[in-house]
Amino acid sequence: ALTTPGGKPPTIFDTRHLAIVSVAVYDAVNSFDRIYQPYATWAEPADGASRDAAVAQAAHDALVALMPTQTATFDAALAESLAGIPPQAAADGAAVGAAAAKAILELRTG
Repeated sequence: ALTTPGGKPPTIFDTRHLAIVSVAVYDAVNSFDRIYQPYATWAEPADGASRDAAVAQAAHDALVALMPTQTATFDAALAESLAGIPPQAAADGAAVGAAAAKAILELRTG
């Protein structure tokens, strides 16, 4: 996070983190429609895969990688997001989201 000498500590995420999460979600959603050029990857969703699960998993995985001390919070939010989705649709969608997050994290390592 950016700091200003003598200023208060920042209370928002670093913009890099926000950008990485946003791109992971973008590529996860775009994997379903393939309307736009992907930033990092297109995953291949299985028939019946949940778009909502893909979004939740992409955000989760990117956030956990960027802020590992908050893993328990992100895990709880993911579980809540997936709770109302049929298990197979959730698993198939989560695979798309995981692939999207992995691809952007690999591009942005360093």
